[in-house]
Parts: sequence; structure tokens; C-alpha cells
Amino acid sequence: MKTRKFVLKYYLSIKVVLIITGTCLLFIAYFFSDKPNSWETIKVNLSNPMMYLCLIISFSISLWITNSVFNKKGLKKE
Repeated sequence: MKTRKFVLKYYLSIKVVLIITGTCLLFIAYFFSDKPNSWETIKVNLSNPMMYLCLIISFSISLWITNSVFNKKGLKKE
């Protein structure tokens, strides 16, 4: 019961941290799958729409996963 109370107390903060972390990890997995993982790659590809598409896809998947996990466990904020 302590875990449930903690999660309900910091519900929004936990969701935001999970969404940001998930977005970063999925973006790295999608975008850098065939490129070197460096800041230089991002600087070179700033005009590449594929980078932004990967970012949008990773954000939406992370948002979907986080919402489905929180709703399935019955931790919906009331």
C-alpha cells in the first residue's frame, strides 16, 4: 500500500519522467540505428525530416505505453 500512496502522491511527476525517459530511449533506438550516436549526427541532420518523424513516433509510443500501464494498474488520478 505504501507504493500505491507514493505513486498517487507523485502521479504527474512520475508520468512526466517516464514519458521523457521513454522518448529519449526510443528516439536513440530509432534514429541512431544506422548512424553513429553523437551530437554531430544531430547537428548534421537538423534539416532532415526523418529525425523529427522519429521524435514524434517515439513520443507517441512512450505516451501510449505510459498511459496504458497507469490505467491498467488502476492508478488513474481521481
